[in-house]
Amino acid sequence: MSNFIKSDDDLMHLKEFADRLRNSDCDYSFLKEFLETFIRKDEDGNALTDYSLESNLPCSYRITNNLLTLELNDLLQKAYRDASITMDLYNFQENSLKDAESYAILQILFHELEHSFQGLVARGIKETRSTMLNSCYKQEYDLFSKYYQDPGFYDRFRLALFMTYAFNKKASIFERNANIESYNALLKLANLEGNDEMIRFLKDARLVRALYGYSFSRRGSLVTTSRFMLSSLFLDGKEEKYTLPFEDKVRYGLPLTRDEHGTLIEIPNEAAENEYIRARRLAQNIKNR
Repeated sequence: MSNFIKSDDDLMHLKEFADRLRNSDCDYSFLKEFLETFIRKDEDGNALTDYSLESNLPCSYRITNNLLTLELNDLLQKAYRDASITMDLYNFQENSLKDAESYAILQILFHELEHSFQGLVARGIKETRSTMLNSCYKQEYDLFSKYYQDPGFYDRFRLALFMTYAFNKKASIFERNANIESYNALLKLANLEGNDEMIRFLKDARLVRALYGYSFSRRGSLVTTSRFMLSSLFLDGKEEKYTLPFEDKVRYGLPLTRDEHGTLIEIPNEAAENEYIRARRLAQNIKNR
């Protein structure tokens, strides 16, 4: 599943971009072509999100003005750091550094693109399969908009509820889902290439993001998010706790039943010993709390 790699053609385009990164350096020309290929478009082929390159701003998406910004040095520094950590943690071969850097660049790009997709959902232009998640994204946009317009007490109260999870970046459902969707896209590429090292890393990283927050001991966790979603008068889709498939609920960070939660944290324990290095440790910590 991926919001950006939906067809064989999309996947082949991604393969071509990955090969370019492995064979040459990333530059602004590459970034422009990548964005114009994968950014969501309307029926006439017009981009639904604005973007700015060479802006001297860090790589980010601003939901309030629907703008995606990419700065090359910031992107490369983040990618090199992430690739180095991945190489060390998963004992990649020494000649895999360029490959790891290429995947890291693509992961950052898809992460920010997913934020731009979330912004489109918030504006009612696109939808996910989850009514609850669509409502959640829309509420973020509404609250941020009202917050910058000097909100009254009622709006501040709603914002306070919202901040219990949305402003905690590591547990935020928005950051979580941007990570998961970026890993989903890259797993399609890694499977196409038969890249076993990257498959092992991406599966583990995706499960870590899926598990993260499904713990009752963290303020701002997805459990807090779930409770808020189920109790809020402003969000629809409460029935999805029982009607959406398990895979979709995990993908979107939606409320899980007790049995589903148990299934999720058992996934790394049922895998081979050299798989799910980080997810295995996280699942055990969640079980022990």
